[in-house]
Formats: sequence, structure tokens, C-alpha cells
Amino acid sequence: MTIAYCWLDRSWSRERITAVADSRISRQDANGDWVSMQNETIKLFRVPVRCYSMDTLDYTTATWRNPYFETELGLAFAGDCTEALSIANSFIRAVSQLVVDGPTRPKPEPAKLYQMLTDAGTHWLSSYARPKPAQVQFLLFGYSDEDPRPWAGRLAWPHISGPNGNQFEHPIRDDSIFVIGAHTSPVGDDFAQKLRRLFQKKAGKKMNVAELRKAGIEPDLERAKLLSADSMRIEDDIASLLMSATEVTIGGTMQKLEVFPELEGRAVVSFSRDAEGLAQDFREVAPRLAYRSVWQQMGEAGRPKPYPA
Repeated sequence: MTIAYCWLDRSWSRERITAVADSRISRQDANGDWVSMQNETIKLFRVPVRCYSMDTLDYTTATWRNPYFETELGLAFAGDCTEALSIANSFIRAVSQLVVDGPTRPKPEPAKLYQMLTDAGTHWLSSYARPKPAQVQFLLFGYSDEDPRPWAGRLAWPHISGPNGNQFEHPIRDDSIFVIGAHTSPVGDDFAQKLRRLFQKKAGKKMNVAELRKAGIEPDLERAKLLSADSMRIEDDIASLLMSATEVTIGGTMQKLEVFPELEGRAVVSFSRDAEGLAQDFREVAPRLAYRSVWQQMGEAGRPKPYPA
């Protein structure tokens, strides 16, 4: 079972939505014990959203050309891999080909993108035959065209009641943290509660602006330092959890994805803590042309850099 989190992050003086997840997949053996199968499974995805006008259809290739709006969302999954990846790919294909039939050029609404993922999951699982019901959870998050404003949603099949059930926020509250995978793990659920307390503590911090200025300290800079320290502490705590040996189904490496707002309601996704082994295992596809992963060392350094550095 995966553990994945996302939250609104304002560290390093740049707002974005940050998501982290472990990378392990496991299965239950004949005795019902969980066995680790792989420790480098990608569970965080970039979702390209493209909007087209009906009259831009190229009839020769059956493709739409020249989107009038493009943006990117973040997506995380937990649970059964075959089911989750099938639903995710259905959703990704759909939002990459949104076509308006009319003279207006609307931009997608966050709540309706969230509903579209719900529809994709309900449709796929309703026609899926297996003795035991599938367990699938998603986090979907991005920025809307308003201001822009951050939004995030959590979905689960079968439906989970209580604090780990379906949730949608637009905009995301400063103290909100979205979690998937933790409802079946006492360790993960306890850790989620610790993170929520940390967020509440961060939200309640007060600074004496007059005293800071009297001491020659710029308040905005001091606030940025505090936010950066909080972000590193959260990431270090999550990394410690993922490296814990007490949960067989949680582990591997920590993946990190961030969604940054840009102009005109657009957003861009960054994989700022990727699997370092990918850069070593993939060969060049042309002279000096190869996949370059970006990784981020946790703690003091905390700055993204190309791998190898």
C-alpha cells in the first residue's frame, strides 16, 4: 500500500503544490503476508490538459491541432496498480483532448476535472470483474484560471467514510494536507496526523514585524526562511517514514512532484525528486541526447539539480 501526500507549499519564496510518495509495490502471498515486489514504481504523474476548437480537427490524421489553452495537473495513486493505471490513463487521454463545440473558448473548471476522474473510475470499475473489489485511491491537484488559485481533490474506490474519504478544496487551505494510502496503515495514519499538527502550528505562527524591522531584519525574508525550514522538516519526516522498516508495503525511494502556477491560468509540473537510477539505466537515444532526471537532496541543500551533479 502506497503512502502519498500533497499540500500547498510556499517555501523558497515560490508558491506551488507539492506531492510526495513512496515507490514500493507489494503483493499478498498464499499465507496473506505482504511481500515487496519492486522499489522504483512511479506513482506521481504529470497530466497534460489541452483544449481545442472543433474547427481545428485535421481530418487527414484524425487529430486536433493548435490548442487554445494548455496546462498541467499532478496525479498520484495508491492501491491496486492495474486498476489505478487503467483509470489514470483513461483520464489522461480524455483531458488531453478537450474539444469545445461552439464559438467560445472556455477553460476547464477544477471541480469538473475532479468529476471527470470520478467518472473515469466509476466507468472502468463498473465493468471490471474480479472476486475481490478493487481498492484504488487518487490525488488530483493543480491551479485554476482564477488568480490563479490552487485546488486539490482526493478520490477512493470503494468509498471511504470519515477524514480519509473523498475531499475537494478550491482553493486549498494553508493547513490542509491530502493523504492517500494511509487509511489501511496505522503508521501512515498516525504520521498524517503529525503532519496536520505541524501545518496547524505553521499556520499559527506570529511574527512581531515592528521588532524585526527595529533589529534590521526584513519580515518577508524572515517569513520565507521559516516556510523553507518547515518544508524541509516535512520532507525529512516523510523520508524517515518511507525508510521505516515497520511497514512492509511502504518504502523504496521518495518521489516528489510539484505544480507551479504560471501566467494566464496555466501551470507546469516539475519532478524535483526523481529516481536517480533511471538516469543511469537509460541509454542515449542520440549522441549526448538522453533522459536527465532531476533530484533533490533532502535537508540542508534542498535545491533541485540535474543528475548526475
